[in-house]
Amino acid sequence: MVDWPSLEIAITRFKDIGPFNNGHLDFTNENGQYSPVTIITGENGTGKTIILDAIRTLLGGDILSQFHSTLLELRNNQIRENGRELTDAEISILRRFASPDYPFSLMFKLLLRKLGF
Repeated sequence: MVDWPSLEIAITRFKDIGPFNNGHLDFTNENGQYSPVTIITGENGTGKTIILDAIRTLLGGDILSQFHSTLLELRNNQIRENGRELTDAEISILRRFASPDYPFSLMFKLLLRKLGF
């Protein structure tokens, strides 16, 4: 199973996103340390989802989700087939995420190297 590294967001600054002209969110506690839980509240239509969508997009959003789904599918195939090695075709599918014209390709290249591909 893939051991995904954790990511801590301390402060997010944004400009011209949804109803926000300019602003920031501080995800630290009163001592300035990373807070493991942050709750964003507000009335309907005040931009909570827009903030979350912006952060998700910044972190790779759908691309990271596709990569994770692909890894899970390949892992499940291995389990179903008694732990067989990945085929060249399967490794090629993973390497496609690291091609230079693919968004976040450097991140995927480093992750694939860490996973031994």
